[in-house]
Amino acid sequence: MLHLTKFLIYLISFSVFTLPARAFQIQPVGTEYDRKLAQLDESKAERLLAKIVDRGAAKFLEPVHEEITQRIYGCNDNWEDKPNCARQYFAPKPVIDGTRWNDNPPFMMKHDFLLPNGKAIRSTCANETIKLPRKSDCWLDIFKASSEMARTRFFTNRNGVILNRSHFGDMQFLHSMASRAGDRAQDTKLSILIWAEFAYRVASGSIPADTMLKDVPVNGFSKFFPNQEATVENLFLMGDETYRGNQLKDFAFGTLLHMVQDSFSESHVSRDLSTQVALPDSANTSGSPAKIEKFLVYSSQGAADHKDEDLYEALRNDALKYSPNVIDVGQILVKFYEELKDKQKSNQEYSNWDVVKKYLDECVFALNDGDAEADGGKFEAK
Repeated sequence: MLHLTKFLIYLISFSVFTLPARAFQIQPVGTEYDRKLAQLDESKAERLLAKIVDRGAAKFLEPVHEEITQRIYGCNDNWEDKPNCARQYFAPKPVIDGTRWNDNPPFMMKHDFLLPNGKAIRSTCANETIKLPRKSDCWLDIFKASSEMARTRFFTNRNGVILNRSHFGDMQFLHSMASRAGDRAQDTKLSILIWAEFAYRVASGSIPADTMLKDVPVNGFSKFFPNQEATVENLFLMGDETYRGNQLKDFAFGTLLHMVQDSFSESHVSRDLSTQVALPDSANTSGSPAKIEKFLVYSSQGAADHKDEDLYEALRNDALKYSPNVIDVGQILVKFYEELKDKQKSNQEYSNWDVVKKYLDECVFALNDGDAEADGGKFEAK
């Protein structure tokens, strides 16, 4: 345990000071299942993080996605200097852990997998489920090597795993970002809507957990996981028993919320504030978020500038700047989702995906110019 404790302190310290921060910040304490395998309970995991806070790295530890999601589900505390809602219990726990998945998805590497720098993986990393806080040394190896090569390597299903694909490769749409400089806004948006349909249909039950990824009935989805016989449950949980069964639906919905939340981070998406139509006092879909000018791409940005826009202070400022803001939009999506669950009590075949798709397509991800090319925006690396 002492060795593990020292390593996690090293790991998080390294991540804070040398690795790029992606998306709104999360706290990588893992599910109960993850912590059990890592021989940590939640309080021990949090105490380790607290030690790093005492060393001046509090920004990395800000639970911003948790803060947003708890506010979406009803926490109405005043905006203070530090997150107030993140540790409360308004949102279902599967939804919270679902919002963490985009940043910390589980993955495996075969024994002959080579890191992006050409080095072989450790023997203890082969054929093991890797997800913080468990197998942290393996996680660090792949993330560090991928980060160092991000400007010259592009990660896909052929040369990467979902961790580096989602942070530095072809699945950056999970964070509402383009994959490469020059990508057209309409192409990034299409990938976002493909994932949104997949996640929402898993949440609705129309895509069962045992569906193989190669058989997912969403147009365009197969390009992300060609010929893969892993199941939907395996993609999300990879052996984690915490959210098997009906709770996987809420978990999948959480991954959709994360993607939408990141679209309001100014280091992920550039929005035209002049185009927003404010919500009335009673939130409904008559308000329109600011249209998207372009999606940004991480490989063109300076890491420190990108990170500053993913912090709690940026969230607090953006919540006042945007109307509708990230919380308003999330509440509308939750309203659709709760309506879905309520109507399925009497009609299991009920689906409102068409309504949700229209809202995402025409409001949340509405584009000023579909041909706008991705770049680093105002965070362009100097």
